[in-house]
Amino acid sequence: MHNSEDLPGVYLDAVAFRVANWISPEKRELLMKRAVKLPPSGEWFRKFLNSVQAKACFESGAGIKLTGAGFPLDDEFTVAEYSDNDNELAVMRATPVGFKGEVGPGAYDDRVKLNNVTWSGTTNGLSGSPVFIHFKKNNEPSYALVGMFVTAGGGTGQMMTVDFLLKLFEAE
Repeated sequence: MHNSEDLPGVYLDAVAFRVANWISPEKRELLMKRAVKLPPSGEWFRKFLNSVQAKACFESGAGIKLTGAGFPLDDEFTVAEYSDNDNELAVMRATPVGFKGEVGPGAYDDRVKLNNVTWSGTTNGLSGSPVFIHFKKNNEPSYALVGMFVTAGGGTGQMMTVDFLLKLFEAE
C-alpha cells in the first residue's frame, strides 16, 4: 500500500520475469539480443545523482538526458501483437521516448521522481519500460540502464532505480 499523491490507486506491485518456458535456441538468442542487460551493481546511479556534474546540470536547468523505450498507446508506430501459441514470441515494436528532466527524491526509497520531463507526448503505456541515461565513453555515445518507469504523466513521473531492480533478481 502507498499514500503518495504522485501514484494512482492504493496498491503497487513490482514484477521481474525470467524466461522459464522452453524456446528454441534461435528464439532464445534473438530474445537475449533484444533484452536489457543488467549492470553488475546499480549503486553507481545513486552516486552519480549526487555528483558535481549532475548537480551542475540541475542548477543550470539543463537536466539529464534520459530515454525510455516503451509502448506509448497513442503512438501510431507502437505494435504489440500476441500469438495464441505459447511457443511463439509476441511481435513488439517499441517507440523510443527521449526526454530530459530533473531527478528528485521519489515516493519510496526504491525510486526517484522525474520532474519537468520534456516529453510532450502521452506516457500511457510506458509503465514498466526501461529507462537509460546517455553519456560519452571514449568520445562515443553510450547508454546505461538506470531504472524502469513505474508511472508518469503531467510532466512528472516515478522511476524504480536499477539498484532496486537488481535486488529483485537476487531475492529469487
